[in-house]
Amino acid sequence: MKKRNFCRVLGVCAVVLSLAVVAASSPLFQEDKGAVPIVFKWKKAVFEKDIAAMIQDANAMLAGVLGELRRNPQSVTVEKLNSMFKGTYLRKPVIWLDSQNKAADWEIALPKLKEIVDKSDFINIQDVCVELEYQPHVKGTPAENDTDVVAHIRARLACSPKNDPIIEGYLTHRRVCFTVAGD
Repeated sequence: MKKRNFCRVLGVCAVVLSLAVVAASSPLFQEDKGAVPIVFKWKKAVFEKDIAAMIQDANAMLAGVLGELRRNPQSVTVEKLNSMFKGTYLRKPVIWLDSQNKAADWEIALPKLKEIVDKSDFINIQDVCVELEYQPHVKGTPAENDTDVVAHIRARLACSPKNDPIIEGYLTHRRVCFTVAGD
């Protein structure tokens, strides 16, 4: 009797252990293979995947710009960046160099980004954090002007040997679609 109970307990433990191994190895949410991880501070937003897709597109362009800055820095201009990132969260980027310094807008950010690339052995986008800030509804405001969510987006650039700077921007969601304020 004791042997049978021991075998039963041992069998249950084996099943629980195998379930734990399977659960630990399977990701809860996985984007594209090779895509930068995007973490949302507010889960279960209906449009979370739409925001993630918009961010991935902008990050792909930014990765291209970082590579171009390494190969041919003179080819990257403020006008080119303003045109390239229009309508994205990087329309008016803020680059946090450390806790005290930040560079806002491409006119100020581009020289800082060139300096970071010049001093780094490598640079890439490490991860992205998105905070969704829900806005109160303003009664009587037309849907196309009623901002209901602001997505604050921070991408951390991994570079060596310098500290990892953060580049940030935002997207706004009006009841009708995503927009970037001022576009």
